[in-house]
Amino acid sequence: MSDNVDWDKKIDSLKRQPNENEIKSILNHFSKNPSDKVIFQLITTLLNHTIPESYNSLSKPIQQDIIRLFRSLVGLGNLVTKISVLTSTDQNHVLVKLYLEILLQVFDKEIVLELIKSNPNPVEVKEIDRLIFKGKIFSVLNEVYVSTSLDVDYDVFSNSDRYVNFLSTSILSLYQSHSDIKLITSFVTSLIGFNSNSVAVFFGVMFNHQNWQYFMLSFNVMKSYQKKEILIKFFTIYLKPQFSNKVNIKKISSLFTILEFTGEYFDENNIEKVILSLNYSLNILVSKIVSAIPEVKLNALTLRLINNWSDQTKLKSEPIIQQEFRTHFLVNLLRARKGSKFIQDLMQNRIFLDAITHRLESFSGNVKTLGVIFANKVCEYDGKPKIFDEESSMYTHLLDEPEPFVNMRYEEAWSNLSAPRVEEPVNVSTSVQLEKAKVNDISQVDSDDDDDDEMNGRANIPTPLYIKDLLKYLTIDEKAKQAYEMRRVALTTGPSLMRQKMQFGNEVDFYAEDLIVQLLGLGNHFDEKDFDTLKLNCLVSVLVASPDSALHICKLLLTGDYSLQQRMMILSTISLATRELRGLTDDVISKSFNQTNFPTKLLPPKSHEAFISMDDESTNVIKYLNHSLQDDLMLGVTENEENKLSNNGQILKISKGFKNRNENKMFEQPRRKDFYKIIGPRFFYPLVNVWYEAGEIDIGHYSTVFIGHYINTLTLVVHCAYPSSNDLRDMVKEFIQLTTPLIHKVKSDEIQVIESIVTGIFLICDIVEEDYIIQEFHNSILQYQSWLSQIWETLIDSKLKSLCAGLLLRLNNLLQQFERTLLIGVNSMY
Repeated sequence: MSDNVDWDKKIDSLKRQPNENEIKSILNHFSKNPSDKVIFQLITTLLNHTIPESYNSLSKPIQQDIIRLFRSLVGLGNLVTKISVLTSTDQNHVLVKLYLEILLQVFDKEIVLELIKSNPNPVEVKEIDRLIFKGKIFSVLNEVYVSTSLDVDYDVFSNSDRYVNFLSTSILSLYQSHSDIKLITSFVTSLIGFNSNSVAVFFGVMFNHQNWQYFMLSFNVMKSYQKKEILIKFFTIYLKPQFSNKVNIKKISSLFTILEFTGEYFDENNIEKVILSLNYSLNILVSKIVSAIPEVKLNALTLRLINNWSDQTKLKSEPIIQQEFRTHFLVNLLRARKGSKFIQDLMQNRIFLDAITHRLESFSGNVKTLGVIFANKVCEYDGKPKIFDEESSMYTHLLDEPEPFVNMRYEEAWSNLSAPRVEEPVNVSTSVQLEKAKVNDISQVDSDDDDDDEMNGRANIPTPLYIKDLLKYLTIDEKAKQAYEMRRVALTTGPSLMRQKMQFGNEVDFYAEDLIVQLLGLGNHFDEKDFDTLKLNCLVSVLVASPDSALHICKLLLTGDYSLQQRMMILSTISLATRELRGLTDDVISKSFNQTNFPTKLLPPKSHEAFISMDDESTNVIKYLNHSLQDDLMLGVTENEENKLSNNGQILKISKGFKNRNENKMFEQPRRKDFYKIIGPRFFYPLVNVWYEAGEIDIGHYSTVFIGHYINTLTLVVHCAYPSSNDLRDMVKEFIQLTTPLIHKVKSDEIQVIESIVTGIFLICDIVEEDYIIQEFHNSILQYQSWLSQIWETLIDSKLKSLCAGLLLRLNNLLQQFERTLLIGVNSMY
């Protein structure tokens, strides 16, 4: 009793503004005689009295004594609560800053280990989990950051990745200190669910030779559903970004050696998530892992996957790119079972036969092709002749046999993964080592250059003869002598050089990816007014000279660390390169290179006058092209027909004069003989793939601009595919499947998105047979009609409103034709 009375007196004395010696005496007394009964009173008194009244005037040692008191669960919890209450009630932010600075000193790298070493009971463990690993503290500090403008270094709380990395390191220290595994595992599961990227950060710490053994301790005590959940996140969130463009079979073999044990946890649902990750290397790895599970279980799983692969609903609605990856997974799964009895029996299995039949019955050429490839692969793996003779070259990655897996020891696998990473196919930093400029072997700038007056100081800068020289110029240090002149020469002569090189050899193909990366990352350090236009011209030239590089630039659109402007330029590059390869001439591009060696039929001089003022904005080029396309589409919609929109739906047949005029413009021959074969797999489908792989595009205020530009790009590619592309119908299908969900989300003020969708659908109605559109996309046409009817009156942009009215008239006409066809069919029966 006397001890309680003594502490009551000490607590009371803390409330009466004691001097520094009295505070020191009380803190020393508690440190020598700690008491769970007293600590709560002591902590609250310090928070409510001592800290706000005298903390800043106390000596450093006493401040450290106070901080040590808060390195307990009671101290930490009350400190966080105090900060939260003060922030939410908008009280003195000076006091919030003081408490926050104390918390940041309390929350060091040892805090988690100290809390656990105090042997907390189950209730206290849950509180530690809630405060730290489930993010209560982070949430409170985030609220402080948003609500106040305090000048504080938030350290590990500055962003979620840093915080998760801190917690991951703390968990590692718990493993190393031999703490209770079940307790650590509970923290791991909380951390994994902290946010969408916490898995990547956590395994960034744990997935290495030294630390993986610790994670396995937790994995072994997890429940089955927890193992499945954490593994699929590990594969699809952490591992997927680790793979480069090119399949590295040595790396995949190393991962297989380490992760083979995970096979039993891959059920149908988890495999579906792997397939929808749209990654070839991940498909190869997981299919190899799954192929190692017990045969009976593997047989049943394979048949279910084949049945799902041929589901008729999916064949009609699932994007081609997803069907391609589904096929890729199955091919790799069966590759590991070459010559097995299962493969022999599969040839006569009803599920397999029905699957191939369903695909061959599809109206989509790509759906059929995937069925043909799979059937032939099964025959190949059974040692039988192929059933079908023709296979599309656009799916060569499915046809080609990859390198065999490499058998290796566990230690060797980790050694391979920890080896320095080399980018493929060429590392720009090593392939473009700059030397001191030696100009003796490079020809001088053409004296007849029209821009001589603007090129003062370039007389001594030679024109690059080879692409490697062009790269040297582009990557010259901006502080180097004549850096401006060298870069200017590269940007102005690059388009001509690349078009010359495309006619022989593969020099541009070899350096294409390096050129794209360097050009996209090039900054306007010298404030050139036409810099963006010059850069765009060079990027377009790379894709024109090396269409295969379009796959790389599409991947950069998703994975590259680029600004919105750079991503918009990527889309503009794809559009303009596609048009040039199609044989369409755009002045902004054709004027960028020497046309003497590349004769072409130019469009009328005034057709692109708007380009004159577009030197700095690549997006304006695409905007102009889309507006020109809209003008062509609207030529047949007269003012009288537009007025009929309110005349009880009595619409006459729309004139097709604009369609004929549009077709006349498409008589130019493509620059490549195989253009109609490559436009889908090289330009259109990779863009669609990026769209689905990226998920929802949300970049705040500018989302509308980017999405609109993205759909405009797809529209221009479809326009170039007309009239002879083998993939035109599939491209139309993918475009409709991609845009239909958007109309249910778009708002009437998101003009760019509305305009891009309407232009694309209008184009499809113009270039595809009306009967085909109605039969294949009747439900989507009804949705577009309903959407346009609702949104048309709310639009404030007159041109867009007119465009929507024209499309609505066209869709109404299509639906009326469909109704008349149905009536004729019914009447013919009687």
